[in-house]
Amino acid sequence: MQKILPEVLSADMLVLVTPLYYFNMTAQLKTVLDRLMPQRVALRKHPMKSAMLVTCGSNTDWNMDAIMAHYKVLQQYLPWEDQGVILAKNVFARKDIEGTDYPTAARALGISL
Repeated sequence: MQKILPEVLSADMLVLVTPLYYFNMTAQLKTVLDRLMPQRVALRKHPMKSAMLVTCGSNTDWNMDAIMAHYKVLQQYLPWEDQGVILAKNVFARKDIEGTDYPTAARALGISL
């Protein structure tokens, strides 16, 4: 975290990237976000853009509800300005995403920034 924190505090944008684990982000990403809590005053003074990319093995829409709710609360609390979200469903492995529109959507999101 000693290496990550200065980068986060000086960043113009954060992109949260995670597979869906039990309807939310991985424990590793959640730990990083939790460790930002003591920096919330500094983060609120430094408006930042954000985006989120999530993969999920299921193909049902409701599986992403909890992680989307969490992301929206982070946006309000810190505040972050959302630049886009890509929710890649029915993806268990890299081969599952190949041939879908998700890589093109991620590329378009990156270009739009």
